[in-house]
Amino acid sequence: MTIGARLACIAVLALIGAGATTIRAMEMNCGAVTAMAKVAAARNDKSLESGAKQLNESYLARTVSAARRIELHGDRRSATLLLNLLPASEEQQIAWGSLGESMCDRETVAEMKVLGGLSDRLAHNIARAVVLVPERMMPYVTFSLMTTSDPHSEYSTEMQRVCLRRKKELAAAVEKLPADKKQWFTTHVMNLASCQALSLPEAE
Repeated sequence: MTIGARLACIAVLALIGAGATTIRAMEMNCGAVTAMAKVAAARNDKSLESGAKQLNESYLARTVSAARRIELHGDRRSATLLLNLLPASEEQQIAWGSLGESMCDRETVAEMKVLGGLSDRLAHNIARAVVLVPERMMPYVTFSLMTTSDPHSEYSTEMQRVCLRRKKELAAAVEKLPADKKQWFTTHVMNLASCQALSLPEAE
């Protein structure tokens, strides 16, 4: 083998090694998953705060905490916390989606169930939150354009209650969308006149 060929092989092996390192880095620490599961399973303020102390400052951990807080409290403060964490990028949307999947090799079945359950209730909790804090309607509407591409998403279905209770604010936010996105919303997300969802979740 020539020197040039050897160098080429070394370069390829280095790239493969770097890729494997990147993949390992993307895997979530199992301790962090356990901490999030404890928060998702919290039944009262005491257990919620105790679990929250073990969370890291990751986007997903803050989302889990905010989602469980609105379930326990249902007030404007907890609603605002959750709405402020609505995904604004594909990376954040993927992070939300990971809640319903296995996130580390030692994650228990119980942890997967409690985090998956919280994930299943996100659309309902977000709708509940924006009814409480209609000032955050614009990011709520913007996120609908991203999440309704998921055939199992219940976002549009849950938006029906938002339309019935906050139609004025919802319609005003839709009017502010660029023309192409407004057209997508009115043909794929929600019929504002009847408050009828246009994107229904498929059975799994």
